[in-house]
Amino acid sequence: MTVLLGKMARPAVALCLLVLGSYPVHGAEHLQVFTSAVPPIAQEDEAWPGFAVELVQAVLHEMQLEGEVVFVPWPRLLESGGSRTGMLIMPVPRLAKVESDFTWITPLVDLDLTFASTGPEVNSLAQALELRSILVRGQSVYEYMLRDYGFGNVEPVSSGNIPLMLATGRADAWFTTTDEARWAWRAGQTAGLLEVPVKLGKVMGQQRMWLAGSKGLDGGLAARMARAIAAMREDGRFNAIMAAYLPPRPTTASAAIRVAAVNNREIVHLQSALTDFEASNPGVSVEIAVLPEGELRDALAADVFSGSGSYDVITIGTYETPIWAKKGWLRPLVEFPASYDVDDLMPSVKAALSYEDRLYALPFYAESSVTYFRKDLLAKAGVALPAHPTYQDIRAAARAMHDPAGGVFGACLRGKPGWGENMALISTLVNGHGGRWFDERWRPQLDTPEWKAALRWYRAMLTEFGPPQAAELNYNENLALFAQGHCGLWIDATVAAGTVFDLTLSSVATQVGLAAAPHGASDRGTQWLWSWAFALPATSQHFSEALRFIQWATSKAYIQAIGERFGWVGAPPGTRQSTYRDPRYRARAPFADAVRDAIVQADPTRPTQQAVPYTGIQYVAIPEFQAVGTRVGQEMAKFLTGQITLDEALVRANAATTEIMHAAGYYK
Repeated sequence: MTVLLGKMARPAVALCLLVLGSYPVHGAEHLQVFTSAVPPIAQEDEAWPGFAVELVQAVLHEMQLEGEVVFVPWPRLLESGGSRTGMLIMPVPRLAKVESDFTWITPLVDLDLTFASTGPEVNSLAQALELRSILVRGQSVYEYMLRDYGFGNVEPVSSGNIPLMLATGRADAWFTTTDEARWAWRAGQTAGLLEVPVKLGKVMGQQRMWLAGSKGLDGGLAARMARAIAAMREDGRFNAIMAAYLPPRPTTASAAIRVAAVNNREIVHLQSALTDFEASNPGVSVEIAVLPEGELRDALAADVFSGSGSYDVITIGTYETPIWAKKGWLRPLVEFPASYDVDDLMPSVKAALSYEDRLYALPFYAESSVTYFRKDLLAKAGVALPAHPTYQDIRAAARAMHDPAGGVFGACLRGKPGWGENMALISTLVNGHGGRWFDERWRPQLDTPEWKAALRWYRAMLTEFGPPQAAELNYNENLALFAQGHCGLWIDATVAAGTVFDLTLSSVATQVGLAAAPHGASDRGTQWLWSWAFALPATSQHFSEALRFIQWATSKAYIQAIGERFGWVGAPPGTRQSTYRDPRYRARAPFADAVRDAIVQADPTRPTQQAVPYTGIQYVAIPEFQAVGTRVGQEMAKFLTGQITLDEALVRANAATTEIMHAAGYYK
């Protein structure tokens, strides 16, 4: 079919479009309407000017106002809010960094963000990071979103036929909205005949677009316009205009607190306790969207980058919190009732969730890493494991317990690729072998003897003593294997202790021992620090209620309630000092002191033996690490499965890291 893309936006190009069309109003107030090309919401096409342009045309006609639409580049659109001249601006995402720069009139539409392609579907940010080239409209919000996430494979385009570029292999994908992608493939929107259909990947998140005004816009006029659009929604004219461009969809806000959470046992407990919070907060309800870790990261990244405000509470970690706080995407948490007892939070966890000495997230649970092992199997083999084992000690213990014929594998370790998956463990192994991610000038240090030694040990452990398909296993899979008695030892998160020591969940609960995570040439950075924590995005629509919710869900009273309801062995760990003094917890959690000590001793500010310019133990606390860790994790998985050699894996990983860091501007 024949699809012609609307012309791309040119700097400060006026359409000279009188939004009243053929209905001039003599003596009426004249407004400028600033916009940027976001097809099919706004586009430089007089026959099809876009849903938002036609809507404003109808509203201004009804209000007897005149105006002209002026197309400007995206940066200028965001800057126009500060104008002292009264003007309308659309479509604008309500980003935290521009929240105070505009007069916000009304939401227009929620757009689904996706990767469009003509080849394989792109269904995650991690997958997109692996692509050769991703097209975006130049100087658009989509370009800024990907660059903020750390993408180095972004190709901005200011003109050209994007569907044809994809169909001819010029690029692998196009980051846009589902509506724009479908519009681009419609008959009459492309200059050439396209036999190749568009493939839309999984929705990455939503972007809410607003009609806004400059700071100089009269407040009474803004209120009148909001009422006029509300009336058009009620009588159906709003949806009638929208239907020519895209399917109608609601933009009304939910009355409930909307929470995005990671899929784990602790969140299941939280869901069961929601009635307690709602009973003590009449009129407040909570909706929790539970997602697998990878999907959660994608959804939240898209949400905070776009300012869509889909969630009032988000579950993030120690990695994201200071980075997102610095960017202005999170609200600081400064007001607490005396009963909350902020000083009771574990100091290392509190510091990791702070930026410039202000808390930006409250810990739901926290963890370090330890070695779990089977006491009975080691005793049978006549082998002892020290409290602070070396890598040689761990290897000897795994060899002694390895009995695949009997259903026991000597060692279970994370193998699934990802910056928070295999690279979390591998980073601690590199630290323990004396290595580092970057030198003091941010030059990657992956192709070094320390990395080679760490990875040789890692691969030997899994190929000689690990379960089948080890490269596909992550935390949850290894937790299940260990709890079912199929692992001799397992190096992973301390939060798993609540499961493997629970008699109702673990067949080996009485036979589990704990040791520190192993070390080698160095003992710095061998035990990670992490917390899943609740934060409030700057776009939260129910801030007061959401704040009360996260304070309740991270309080001493909540921990006690969960301990009494589900058993103290499964109470949320790692967040509060008082938990480790509570005799009820200590009586049911033989691992309490080991877990507390690991969390207290973890120091993200001194993660390596050598000097480094970064903080973070199992990650590097920079925005680009998500991209770096994902790319490197893929190479490590290929090495683990024998697809490439160690030297090939590290050379490729080092080159990919250099490429990402160079694109991010680290090298002048």
